Amino acid sequence: MGQSIWPAERFTLRPAFLQTMASSFGASITPLDYAGDPQGAAQRINAWVSERTRGRIKELASAAQFSPDTRLSLLSTIWFQGQWVHEFDPEATHTGSFFLQGGGTRVVPLMQRTGWYRLGAIPGGRILEIPYQGTSWDTPNHTLLILLPDQRDGLAALKRRLTPQSLNKALEVMKETRVDLMPPRFKMRDRPDLIGSLERMGLGEVFGPGADLSGISAFPDLYLSSVLQEATLRVDETGTEAAAATIMMMPVGGLGEDPITPFRVDHPFLLMIRDQPTGTLLFLGRVLDPGEQG
Repeated sequence: MGQSIWPAERFTLRPAFLQTMASSFGASITPLDYAGDPQGAAQRINAWVSERTRGRIKELASAAQFSPDTRLSLLSTIWFQGQWVHEFDPEATHTGSFFLQGGGTRVVPLMQRTGWYRLGAIPGGRILEIPYQGTSWDTPNHTLLILLPDQRDGLAALKRRLTPQSLNKALEVMKETRVDLMPPRFKMRDRPDLIGSLERMGLGEVFGPGADLSGISAFPDLYLSSVLQEATLRVDETGTEAAAATIMMMPVGGLGEDPITPFRVDHPFLLMIRDQPTGTLLFLGRVLDPGEQG
């Protein structure tokens, strides 16, 4: 993970803010000339992001995103690569139909493995946990969670009903179950603007000139103009590789014969990569069409 602060040249930040970012997040500080050299600013930011995502994300920023009023960019990156505790046999991978949202199907590669996985119920669906290799077999550091709606067109309803409380409750009561697991093999890339999501979370006041960001700088009328994120994810027989980068820009005015439970992931679903020791969700996404290669 990496955090960094990119203020405009001669733009003053409060010492307490800088100290918190450095001590709590290990953030580096690099001044940029957004007004005089926006292309150079974008190149330096992109080089930093590319280095920390192992080259998976190379062009997060562009000169067009900056203006003479840009005063500050905050960047956050994460790169994750994990191998399954129990890998899927590539020879067991076969093609199958994936039912798309809104109708239609796509033929995709489905991996397959029968084994013991933690399985549980969530409102409107089921949740399954696939462990990554960790410090020991029985205590993985990270897991992949697949949240599969009961109905092929049930993703929207599952998302509406899913809350932190219902997710935590499901994780607490999941049981080891012998499962015939068939998830798709896929790659995905997404680049949403997160303003809408943040506004729905009640943070809309930071996106206008009336925002109170005085804890960051004494400069008046500082507000958040955009929050961009790019994420990549690959899931295959050996494990998962994922990377994400986020930029926020601020302008002025600107065993045995147990029953086998099938878990066929053949319609849109949610996935999460979870840090087990802390419970932090490192990645959260939805797969609508695993045949769309990013």
